[in-house]
Amino acid sequence: MQNFLWFIIVISVVVFVHEMGHFLFARYFGVKVEKFSIGFGPALVKFLDNKGTEWRISAIPLGGYVQMYGEENFNKKSSHQVIEEGDAIQSNISFSKKPLYQKSLIAAAGPIANYVLSALLFIFIIYKSGLTSISTRIDSVTDNSIAFHLGIEKDDAIISINQRVADKSLEDIILQTHHKENFSIALQKKSGKIQNIEVEFQENWEYSSDFFHDIKFQKTHIPLNFIQSCAAGIQKSAQISFLMIKGIYEMITGNIDIKSMGGPVAIAQYSKKAADGGYISLLWFIAIFSLNLGLLNLIPIPVLDGGQLFLYGIEAIIRRPIPEKIKAFIMSVGMLIVFFIMSIAIYSDFQRIFF
Repeated sequence: MQNFLWFIIVISVVVFVHEMGHFLFARYFGVKVEKFSIGFGPALVKFLDNKGTEWRISAIPLGGYVQMYGEENFNKKSSHQVIEEGDAIQSNISFSKKPLYQKSLIAAAGPIANYVLSALLFIFIIYKSGLTSISTRIDSVTDNSIAFHLGIEKDDAIISINQRVADKSLEDIILQTHHKENFSIALQKKSGKIQNIEVEFQENWEYSSDFFHDIKFQKTHIPLNFIQSCAAGIQKSAQISFLMIKGIYEMITGNIDIKSMGGPVAIAQYSKKAADGGYISLLWFIAIFSLNLGLLNLIPIPVLDGGQLFLYGIEAIIRRPIPEKIKAFIMSVGMLIVFFIMSIAIYSDFQRIFF
């Protein structure tokens, strides 16, 4: 039950910020926003503001949406989407009548808002807690762990992981072993001897990064002022985004099993773990999740924001609207792709629970 509660809190915050990005840009360009919903399905709570927008919290907490007046819907039209010729006022508040650059900015505003949220959270966390520099030298190893039985000891130092030199980028290299079943470590023993270790998947591991969970590295705490924290927070957002892009590429190329994706159950589990670690840990998880949502929405799959931007880019190149029948077909294909990805994530959750 607590897992579900923290899932609701985390996803609601991140989705609210995402949809607020769309909402604010739509309002700025004069588009009438008909609905702002956190969740899908029937409304649990709703109210109407003085500009005619219905704000609602809906029953299925797996996302959200902003419904705009005159927004293209390739299967049906609401009564508000039929705009009579010569009705200047109605055309002025319609999304479909706005210039291409305005529609593009409205579509991009959701992911942008997620990136801004992540950067602000990282800045706050770093300003509050400082940066932690992780040494390649090991401080302790959990007794009876896999690392312990492989002979890794206190004061050993990691030279490389998967032949990547482990210097200041040790933390990044460890993150890149996430979801990998097998990897190699070059280790300098405290005696000075070099030892190569092959780490193979263990059935009781949830992910390969569990291996490093049992290894504590020597750390140095570095306090930063506000300006330094701003630079470090933005850099951290870019750094993690790069790792996420790399992870998506490795899934596409088959280097990472696509079944390692997590769905709602995985998000709920990680939300609870983050909350148990304190408010800094929870804010860090929200920042990561917000980056993830923003990045995934920029993938050029129709029905996602990135897909909309891709179609607007084509329209800008050909200098005319794409025929609605073609758009409808593209959107249908996009829905199938998203459904396929969601099915894999849910299947992965099912395996996580029962196997």
